[in-house]
Amino acid sequence: MQKVVGFFSKPENLFVLTLLIGLFTGTYKVVSKASNHNNSLYQRVSSPICFYLRLFGYVYTLPWIGSLLISGGNYEEWLQASKNTEPYRFFIIGLVMIFGSYAMYIPVLLERIARGIMNKVSIKNDLELINSKFGTSYTASDYMYGKGHIKQIVTYISIGEESIAELISNPKLSDAKRTVILDLLSRGLTVDQIKPYIQSDDPYTAEQLQFELYKLFFTQIGIVNSRNITK
Repeated sequence: MQKVVGFFSKPENLFVLTLLIGLFTGTYKVVSKASNHNNSLYQRVSSPICFYLRLFGYVYTLPWIGSLLISGGNYEEWLQASKNTEPYRFFIIGLVMIFGSYAMYIPVLLERIARGIMNKVSIKNDLELINSKFGTSYTASDYMYGKGHIKQIVTYISIGEESIAELISNPKLSDAKRTVILDLLSRGLTVDQIKPYIQSDDPYTAEQLQFELYKLFFTQIGIVNSRNITK
């Protein structure tokens, strides 16, 4: 037991041990953060640095804390006697490293706060645009929970396809029906052709709507082909 205590009381031994631990755990941290391209460059670089700083900081505080635990309870005398010792100096260095590692997260925190504010402003602007144009009453909770089509509506407005945006802005449409509608629009049906099938009192399920619109689509293809053949 004394050999173990003696080993951990030497800063150079703790440094080597920390380095070995850091090589295994820190390497995984570096690889995982660097490969995650959803993180900013600062996050990918600072996260491993913070990890090493914190790891070394915790280990550098161990000798002084260890001597505190074995001081026998006479803390005041021990504190006065230990202030000028090497473990105490390493303890101060360790504290600086620990607090420094956490301070490096401040830019990340500020970035997330700024991004959150910008997202809220963007959502508010999108909702005001849709509600003012089409008389809908979408709220922020609709935007956040299960109403992904709101982004689609804004996209169609931004590219000048307001008729399509108005068509899929109907709150009574399910996501499955919107998928069917957008699919058939991409195949050549027009907004005016689809509108009668999605009136507020329409009896169609998503499957029935798909069947009816595809029937219309194939009929249209057949008419066009027959005219071409006749010509």
